[in-house]
Amino acid sequence: PIPCVPWQSQTSGQYQRRVHGRQKQPLNDFEIGFFKTILHGNTIESMKLLMKWYDQTCQQLDDPVSQKAASRINKLAPDAVLTIDDAIDIDRLWSNKQVLAAFPGICKRYYVPDSSPYYFDNIFRFVEGDFKPSEEDTTMARIRTTGVRTKILDWPPLEYEFVDVGLQMSLYCIQLDSRQKIPLSHHQRS
Repeated sequence: PIPCVPWQSQTSGQYQRRVHGRQKQPLNDFEIGFFKTILHGNTIESMKLLMKWYDQTCQQLDDPVSQKAASRINKLAPDAVLTIDDAIDIDRLWSNKQVLAAFPGICKRYYVPDSSPYYFDNIFRFVEGDFKPSEEDTTMARIRTTGVRTKILDWPPLEYEFVDVGLQMSLYCIQLDSRQKIPLSHHQRS
């Protein structure tokens, strides 16, 4: 079997090469800002998807404070920079027993990113003023893609071609010289 690197997009894939390549390189200021923006957007999108279920099923959260928190989160722009107040709202909603109980069913109805619990559990760290994404943060960052994108990564003596088909739930690694196809379900990836 050949080694396989999870890959979410061309940009994340490029970073994965830097982290998992032969020499680790620290994130530069651009990359710190990039991943911070992606993690904030992922967190907002994930919580909005959970709250969308309540809107579409005409159910209400039983806690008035959680209802207000949901209303504030639903008003956030997808590219908003999260504040400590937003983090408190997201944490309140994620801690709500009603939301936790409904979470598995909501995930079956909507495409809720598999990293959503990670985002919610780390929300206070994400809003710290001096926040610098960890290696795990960059791995958990998701960039939705549509269409087909390819990226060739050259790791001498091997060369990998990654094909991103957008929202694909399985990852295949193919060793071209022997035509071995190794399926990795999304449950096996981090």
